[in-house]
Amino acid sequence: MEKIRDSTGCPPDICGTDECFVFRTTGECFEDIHHEFHPRREYKTGLERKFREIPEFKTILCRASHQLIHAMIDKRIEPLPEKPDRVFMLNALQEARRSTMVNN
Repeated sequence: MEKIRDSTGCPPDICGTDECFVFRTTGECFEDIHHEFHPRREYKTGLERKFREIPEFKTILCRASHQLIHAMIDKRIEPLPEKPDRVFMLNALQEARRSTMVNN
């Protein structure tokens, strides 16, 4: 299993309570993966998709927190992450492979 950069998880004081809108609407609280580089529709080529899946660029978040991040971007409160150029992506993939080899 790949190592993901960070896990913020569900906040214990909110998770599973009516303060969590995900719990209020679905009856359950859960975590999912947030990609630092998004939206997915902007990453079309094989290189771009592989780059986006580098574990260091993913975080496990409480679903409510994850939706909040995207809502802030949709409402233009926070800027959309800038898509890196091809050279940056190639270097990041090369470094990720190097890091994987060292850690195994």
